[in-house]
Amino acid sequence: MNDDSQRPVQIFYNRHADTLLLELAPERLVARVTQTGPVIVHVSATGQPVLLEIEGASEFLSSVIRASIRD
Repeated sequence: MNDDSQRPVQIFYNRHADTLLLELAPERLVARVTQTGPVIVHVSATGQPVLLEIEGASEFLSSVIRASIRD
């Protein structure tokens, strides 16, 4: 039996779209999508986050790094 709960997060970056994708679960059926700022969350029918998309990833990550250095 394959235990997907132990599967590492898959990370992909699309340079042309400047989008970072974090695949949290292998589930392919998405029931709903919500967006808050540059972060888009794809959620399964059971309410499990399946995929995170971060639009404008280079600027988003730069601001996260700058904020963490200041603290």
